[in-house]
Amino acid sequence: WGRKIVWTVHNVLPHDTEYPKTNLYLQEGLSRLADKIHVISPHTAALAAEHFVLPADKVVVIPHSSYEGVYGPPQERAAAREALGADPNATAALFFGWIRPYKGLEHLARAADIASGAGLDLQILLAGRPQGDVEHILAALDSGPTPVVKRLKRVFPEDVATWFSAADVLVLPYHAILNSGNMFLAATYGLPIILPDAPHLVEEYGDQPWIRFFDRDRPAEHIAELLADGWFAEPGAREAALAFAASRPPAEMGERFAALIESL
Repeated sequence: WGRKIVWTVHNVLPHDTEYPKTNLYLQEGLSRLADKIHVISPHTAALAAEHFVLPADKVVVIPHSSYEGVYGPPQERAAAREALGADPNATAALFFGWIRPYKGLEHLARAADIASGAGLDLQILLAGRPQGDVEHILAALDSGPTPVVKRLKRVFPEDVATWFSAADVLVLPYHAILNSGNMFLAATYGLPIILPDAPHLVEEYGDQPWIRFFDRDRPAEHIAELLADGWFAEPGAREAALAFAASRPPAEMGERFAALIESL
């Protein structure tokens, strides 16, 4: 119809798809038709190149912002834990968002078994709606030695701050990841995170003291070690997360995206 198209690339290809050829056809078509291609990570084009080409003259890098002012201020930890019915003293590892196969919840479940078995006073905070073949993972969590505080439904916006304020660390045990809004949401609440050691993540965020990377060749064992280490309890880790969030204000991302639209 002659209208301008701006495509934001969040994933190289959709996760857990049943139709990879169709999805690839769509991505290839969008890369041809789009007038501008907004990428969040500077590594997007290189990672996509294995499947399709993002023309360099179309690509505009606008990094993901924090969520400052979106979900409300942080809460006092004791009050947040009381609201959720969580243990006030045990280390709380958060898994937040859609519970889908690619997100690797089984790694966290196994890591919790290992860490709890080694004597760590641990609890899992699990908030999000299950989708796909994950029932066996949820059952393993329920039958394991680690207490689980869960809401297996949509989390309402007014409850987001409660979950992030109650946690000590956010764990993203994903099999595959290009960008994660959860990461920037955690930073907004000064919450340290554990990420997979994907090369593009390590290159971009390896110097951040509020982030640790688990070895994807031994995910459960390494996540258990990172949970037991307690690095995330250091005030400096939380301060670094807040400083990172402050460096990524939503207004700046909005202004840059508005300028992109106006340029067309």
